[in-house]
Amino acid sequence: MSEPVRVYNLIHKNKEGATSACIVPAWGCNLIALSYKKTKWREAIPILETVDLSIIALKPTSYGIPILGPTAGRVGTNQNGKFNYKGKQYIISPSRHGFFRDMAWSVIKISDTELTSALNVDLSKESKHVSNFPYKLYTEVSIQVYCGSIRYQLKCKNTGDQVQPISFGFHPYFHSTRPSIVKLPVKQSWVLDTHKEPTPTGELKLLGREQNFFNGLEVTSSDHWDDIFTDIEYLDGRAVASTEEEHEINIGYPNARRLHVKRWISFKESEYPHIKFNSVQLYTPPGRNAIAIEPLTSPPNAINLDDKGCKGVSLCELQPKEVIDIEFNLGIDIL
Repeated sequence: MSEPVRVYNLIHKNKEGATSACIVPAWGCNLIALSYKKTKWREAIPILETVDLSIIALKPTSYGIPILGPTAGRVGTNQNGKFNYKGKQYIISPSRHGFFRDMAWSVIKISDTELTSALNVDLSKESKHVSNFPYKLYTEVSIQVYCGSIRYQLKCKNTGDQVQPISFGFHPYFHSTRPSIVKLPVKQSWVLDTHKEPTPTGELKLLGREQNFFNGLEVTSSDHWDDIFTDIEYLDGRAVASTEEEHEINIGYPNARRLHVKRWISFKESEYPHIKFNSVQLYTPPGRNAIAIEPLTSPPNAINLDDKGCKGVSLCELQPKEVIDIEFNLGIDIL
């Protein structure tokens, strides 16, 4: 039997209502539950997909908001984990989304509304995570809860003595019973290869009418999406993606009420020229009440794409002792 893990509960309360978040640092600092309840309501509205803790425990990386890094997305042809960097070939495992989400983070700060965790990675030492690239990184993530929303701030330092290629991402599984209207601030998509575990070829394609997410595109329970988009439009330094749908809730006597709910994620344009949210992945897990909208600083297989000289990859090459930070906000609006 596996050892029990500690779940940290954060809550923000004011006269308008309460926002509750549950975080498990031992599971990759994963925020596994998030909901909002107005003061006079009898029940809360889930922001993230609602899943029993015992189910999440079977595979924590598939729920909540996994932190993806230092290699977000699939790596290598058919996700074989191989990548070329500066004339050498390396291999990394896990070959999807990196190892940050599999490692136990340490809590260094905690309050009613904020939790900060840290992860110190040194793969030059013996590790269950296989990589013959000597990643040495110190990363902190601060999660702050506000009224109806949260903010993530990630800071990463290269603690090694050589340049390290990195890409980060976040994988929120929004609650959705579908049909939903999905809006993404993107103009192009990455063309994927034809392997079972596809990765971008490096070719870009302008979005046609059937994929026009700017004004909103309906996503139903029978649709399956696992696509990566780019050419993000930032307005005043921020980009916003969202999913909207009807939600029935018991807000009080005498009857239930249908509300129009918007769940959104807003990511900030980084002040660092060599790292920013460059791509967005849309994923609909089969058979689940969820839609994942994943902001990524580079597309999947970014190191190999950069090695081939593909344009628009935005791979971050973190210099020794250099520190970078990125952030995003996520929340709910009742329309």
